[in-house]
This record gives sequence, C-alpha cells and structure tokens, in this order.
Amino acid sequence: MQGQKKWHSWTEQVLNVGSGLAISYLTWVLIVAPIWGFDLPVHEIFTINILFTLVSIFRGYLWRRAFNWIHVKGISSS
Repeated sequence: MQGQKKWHSWTEQVLNVGSGLAISYLTWVLIVAPIWGFDLPVHEIFTINILFTLVSIFRGYLWRRAFNWIHVKGISSS
C-alpha cells in the first residue's frame, strides 16, 4: 500500500492552515476586537496569528504523517 507523499501532506497542511490564518486574522480585526474592545496594533495581532498558525501547521503535518504511517502499515481497529 502506498500512502500520501510527504510533500503532499506538507502542502495540504500549509494551504489548510494558511487559509485558517486569513480567516482568523479577519475574524479578529472585524469581529473580536470591536466587540470585546481589544486595542492591539495590527502588527501584534498578525504576529500572534502567525505563531499559532506555525504551531498548527506542524501539528497537522505530524498527525497526517502518523495516520499515513498507520494506513501504510495496515494497522487499524477493524
């Protein structure tokens, strides 16, 4: 059995989480900050979002590779 290539796993995670970054940033600027009254400079909001985005990319990539390994090895609960 052949699983997903590492490059495909990485690309999928970057696109997935990158789109999440854009949505998160817009949500913060357009909804969260005005409603809750947060007064942070835009560059600080962006920096915080980037940090969480990088963590999310690596976390998603590692989970994807783990499940791909399980699939290739034929390890399953069924």
